Amino acid sequence: MQRGESLRIGTELVDVATGSQLWGAQYDRRPGDIFAIQDEISTEISGILRLKLTRTEKKAANQAPNG
Repeated sequence: MQRGESLRIGTELVDVATGSQLWGAQYDRRPGDIFAIQDEISTEISGILRLKLTRTEKKAANQAPNG
C-alpha cells in the first residue's frame, strides 16, 4: 500500500495445508526502486526464516533443486 511518501508492504508465510499463518511482518519503506526494495525485504525475510529452521530443515533446503 502506498500512502504519500510511504510504502507499507505486508508479508506472511502460510501453511497451505491448514491455512494458518506461520509468520508475518510489515515493512515500511520510502518509494523508490521497487526491485531494490524487493531484494532488501526478501533478504531480510530469508535471514529471519533461516534462523527458525531446524538442522534437518536447513539441510533439506540446501539440497532442494533450484527451479
